[in-house]
Amino acid sequence: MGRYADMVWHICLLHASQRSDAQDAFQNTFLKHLTHEKPFESDEHEKAWLIRVAINTCNDQHKRSHRNDDELPEGLQSATLDQPGGELSDVLDAMAKLPRDQRDALYLNAVQGYTAEEIARLMGSTTGTVYSWISRARARLKEALR
Repeated sequence: MGRYADMVWHICLLHASQRSDAQDAFQNTFLKHLTHEKPFESDEHEKAWLIRVAINTCNDQHKRSHRNDDELPEGLQSATLDQPGGELSDVLDAMAKLPRDQRDALYLNAVQGYTAEEIARLMGSTTGTVYSWISRARARLKEALR
């Protein structure tokens, strides 16, 4: 858990509408990890599995609570992030307002270092679409941070 906790926490923060939802998703992700019976092929496989489970857990929470928006509610404040008022907080705030696919693709590429091909496999999309998501996310993020 210690190796991937920060990554899973940031994914949950980016997808949850409230800090308590992020905490629930974080806990549920690691509960699923504890009960996962098959061995992972590698550390990279385990990391990819955790990313996918964290995203799916957050998506399931949205479906259950009838919040099917592409963006998080405007009430998400930088105070709900780890470093309120800091540069990282501003970036995460801006990322949280991106459409879900763009947000996920940009996070996986810029923060986790996945290639577009790897992201396409993780997200069940095509490489070209992933490049578009990343490009659009960067443009929106650049505009939001001006």
